[in-house]
Amino acid sequence: MTPDEYRNKVLTINRGFQMARDIEECAELAAKTPLYLPVLKSLLNEVLERQDWKSPQCARTLHILIRSGTSSSLFTVFDFIKRMPESVPFALVELLGNLLPSYKKIVLGPAKELCEFPQGSPQRAVGIQTLCNLHLEELLPPENLNYLASLLSNFEVDPFFTDYLVDMVRSTRSYRMRNRTPAQEDAVFDDILVELNPETNGDR
Repeated sequence: MTPDEYRNKVLTINRGFQMARDIEECAELAAKTPLYLPVLKSLLNEVLERQDWKSPQCARTLHILIRSGTSSSLFTVFDFIKRMPESVPFALVELLGNLLPSYKKIVLGPAKELCEFPQGSPQRAVGIQTLCNLHLEELLPPENLNYLASLLSNFEVDPFFTDYLVDMVRSTRSYRMRNRTPAQEDAVFDDILVELNPETNGDR
């Protein structure tokens, strides 16, 4: 398949039961054939030029790139993210934050780099959402949890973010227990033992 034929295949993906299969097929082709990466990059450049964020071309190209799972596709997606203007809709930020964790550990460095963008920027929101979703999927290494906690401790109302996701992360057991002292851990353990001991409960 020539690059032009591949481009046409991507652009003619239609909604319906076949769409997921077509996206997966295009992603597999992109992973196996580096020649197709410039095609996907040019499609994203067109989206940036037109600022056509809600187009099928935008969402499907991102799905294909990220599902291909290659380091080259990761760099292409992050180049796109860094060039996004502040006018992008929340839905695009949310889509990226949901898709990027599929890269697993290799996305950590780039995501943390995005977190250094100014407060209120779409780039920072994508970075934090990616780390939050990695944590919720139990893919965030423990040594990165304090970094995420420091970001959320300074969380403010953000046009590209939701309290719901922040609250979900804060409610996880690993997040709540990350800074407990040994004495606090013993106290929690004692409480659990008391709850499990029917004789103790009967004496109350």
